[in-house]
Amino acid sequence: MSGETRGQVSGWTVDTSHQHQIALLKEQREFLLALITEKEVRNQQRFEALDDAKAAAEKAIGTALVAQQQLVERAEAVNDRRFETFTTARRASDEASRLMMPRTEAAATFANLEQQIRQLRETMIEQVSAVRETMNTGIGGLTARADRNDGRSGGMNASWTYLIAAILGTAGLVGIIMRFVP
Repeated sequence: MSGETRGQVSGWTVDTSHQHQIALLKEQREFLLALITEKEVRNQQRFEALDDAKAAAEKAIGTALVAQQQLVERAEAVNDRRFETFTTARRASDEASRLMMPRTEAAATFANLEQQIRQLRETMIEQVSAVRETMNTGIGGLTARADRNDGRSGGMNASWTYLIAAILGTAGLVGIIMRFVP
């Protein structure tokens, strides 16, 4: 037997030992390759999971940024409307204050109006007094005439005279009032 060193034959020769060692090395190599392959598969799965998580995170961040941009735009729109309302109110206030009359000018205008009202009142009183005097004179003349005619026509003619005098007096007062009332 080739490769035997002792007298006892064990069945192992250098060649068989060599083949056995090569077979063990192949098994270990295959086992290690399987482990490496399994490790690579797991690493690949981890990297894919990380890529998926990264993509999901980027998508979530993108969605959050879009939502945040929309909120910012809405807030800006609300703020613009608020400032527009404020500006409108300020313009209205400025316009109102521009149109307001100063206190001294208002006081002078009211004093002037009061003076004109007093003058109109005095004029009306004078004219009403004049109309009353005229009516009294006319009624006095009518009364005297009615007294003279008392015996002729009786009481009926006197009633008509008083009625006509009252109508004329009322018409005169209405005319005066219409002249001064706008």
